[in-house]
Amino acid sequence: MKFAQRTVKTSSAGLDAIFAASGPNVISFAGGYPDATLFPEHAMQAAFSESFAQHSGSLLQYSTTAGYLPLREKLADRMNRRDHLNLKADDIY
Repeated sequence: MKFAQRTVKTSSAGLDAIFAASGPNVISFAGGYPDATLFPEHAMQAAFSESFAQHSGSLLQYSTTAGYLPLREKLADRMNRRDHLNLKADDIY
């Protein structure tokens, strides 16, 4: 297949590394078919329900590229407590 010359300079954007990740201890979401038995279904359902109840107007809207600020704040807080770090929401992206 012949491609336009302008595509010669494009990179894979790291996708080749993502799809190459494999092994017995790796759960790869790259292919789109993770093992459904590993999903914490009840916990996810509760989290989704609470999120939609509290933020239904904005939950599915586009956000900044850094991600949803309340989630980044919770992640930073959790990592600070669990791993004794000193992260801020702006450190999570």
